Amino acid sequence: MSSIFVAYFSQPDPARPQGDADTGQPATGLLMDRNLVGNVQYMAQAIAYETGADLFRIKAKKLYPASYAMTVAIAQGQKQANERPELDETIEDFDKYDTVFLGYPIWWMDLPMPVYSFLESYDFSGKTIIPFLSHGGYGPADTLASIEKAAPGAVVEKDVLALAGGREMNSARQAVSNWLRELRQIRQARSAQA
Repeated sequence: MSSIFVAYFSQPDPARPQGDADTGQPATGLLMDRNLVGNVQYMAQAIAYETGADLFRIKAKKLYPASYAMTVAIAQGQKQANERPELDETIEDFDKYDTVFLGYPIWWMDLPMPVYSFLESYDFSGKTIIPFLSHGGYGPADTLASIEKAAPGAVVEKDVLALAGGREMNSARQAVSNWLRELRQIRQARSAQA
């Protein structure tokens, strides 16, 4: 029996439900049970619910500030320095999982640096990584290649779920269901050909 795990990095913005007046940026996130959650968190919880998978939030030990502008500045500095932020928690019994759904937002056409920390902290050899993400209009960029490089030995699924933050998130629940159904069909077809 396959053991499935959903790991995600998400940055909800509860301090700015109306947007960030300093930068003109709109608020990001969705309401779930009356709480504002990040787009990727919403997707991750929907995937875990539909698959019965365990759920793990990738969180840097030093949290990003609530201010969007400050988060942008810190995260951009981490990317330029190729920093690997220390993570707040680790996964016990990671070896028992063979399929990992990996969720993240696109930051500067790349993975957020805590996602690199996560990928480089575990041995993904023989595991399947299935990415899902939110983006600002450019899709997954080169993140699939980045995942392959950071997690050598893993099989990275190319049929990803990539939703544009804002406009596509209104139908995220249905998009997750459709994508999971398509993934099952694709994987069944591959198994039949093998």
